[in-house]
Amino acid sequence: LGYSTRFIAKFLHRHHSTIARELSRNKIKNEYVSISAHNNYLKRRKNSSCSSKYNDVLSNLISEKLHENWSPEQISNALLNGKLS
Repeated sequence: LGYSTRFIAKFLHRHHSTIARELSRNKIKNEYVSISAHNNYLKRRKNSSCSSKYNDVLSNLISEKLHENWSPEQISNALLNGKLS
C-alpha cells in the first residue's frame, strides 16, 4: 500500500525496473490485481511460444521407418534432404 518499487524490489530480491514493468503491465484502474496479472501472463506466454513442427503425420512417418529398421540418422537425413514426405 504505497510502497516504492525500490522497496518492493529489495524485499523480493529483484531489480526495481522489473517491479515497475510488472506494475505498469498489469495495472487495472491504477490497481495491481495479482490474479488478473497471472492470467495475463499465461495468455502472453501461450501466444509467445513457437508452434512445433512435430505433428502426428511426422510421428507416424518416423515410427514407420523405425519399424522398417531405418536408423534415426537415416530418417533424419532423409527428412532434411526432402526424401520423405
